[in-house]
Amino acid sequence: MNSSSEGAAGGGATAILHDTLLDRFSGRLQSILTDASAKGENVTLMMVHAAAIDRTDARHGFQAGSSLSERIASVLRTKVLRKRDEIEILARDEYICILPGVPSVEIAMLAAQRVMAFLGAAPLELGQATEFADAAVGIAMFPEHGHDAAALLQRAKHALLAARGRNDRICIYENREGGLPADQSQYAARMATALEQNSLALHYMPQICLRTGKLTGAEALLRWTDEVMGPVPPHDAVQAAESSGLMDRLSQWIITSAVQQCAQFREIDPNFKVSVNISPSNLHEPDLPLYIDRALRTWGVDSSNLSIEITETAMITNQAAANEILRELKSYGMRI
Repeated sequence: MNSSSEGAAGGGATAILHDTLLDRFSGRLQSILTDASAKGENVTLMMVHAAAIDRTDARHGFQAGSSLSERIASVLRTKVLRKRDEIEILARDEYICILPGVPSVEIAMLAAQRVMAFLGAAPLELGQATEFADAAVGIAMFPEHGHDAAALLQRAKHALLAARGRNDRICIYENREGGLPADQSQYAARMATALEQNSLALHYMPQICLRTGKLTGAEALLRWTDEVMGPVPPHDAVQAAESSGLMDRLSQWIITSAVQQCAQFREIDPNFKVSVNISPSNLHEPDLPLYIDRALRTWGVDSSNLSIEITETAMITNQAAANEILRELKSYGMRI
């Protein structure tokens, strides 16, 4: 059942092709689940998303994006999956893998970690260029998470959306998953509105020198109180942005706001420093250092007044990409 779909210029044609593939795949998946039920076997459904496809389209053209999509599918097919496993490409950046006879969550997690080992540890060659797949994996298991194809697909997608907001980019569906509500589209819509209306806020945690007792800087912390949903915990706000594809916009808003505020702090103390946290997904954005540099120049802030904080997990998960971003940030004189 290994197949792939080329990107179409018309959104309607692409949607029709996607729906046709989904219908065919759902029928095939239901047949596998019925057979597994008769045998008393478990089945793991693993949904993989590669965010790099859109980036590749923009940088190198749609043909390059399609080539990368096929390359990722080949890696999954030949290096990750077993002979009895099946894969379907539902969209140029979305792959669904069926793994029959996977008896436990632990083994399903190992399969997902194998995906990340091959797609996350090193860039994929693309002609003269290279690209990181920027993959995320959502997992749902039969019969634990669903008894039919429709339910299993929905819950694998739910897990995939949650995975985009995690450092390891892997999530197994939980029947009572905390954090974001089941209707994540509400969070995405409200986040987009908050960004458009500039209704988010940064609070600043003071940093004090223990030796002198002097206030030397502050860490910028995101706060979101939505008029519909009320106060949203920072982790859920970031997860909503990650899962809805708004993380880049959110990061740019945070950076711009923090630099603008830093300019005001510097009027009191020219050496005052502001720290900003960077999401792991930002490590795949090559324009990030340039954006930060332009923000500093716009508001007249010296690069030494800004500290960029990156989690250790992000460094481990995306080491090569992180190193490249860090080198460029350092070249602009920013503190890491």
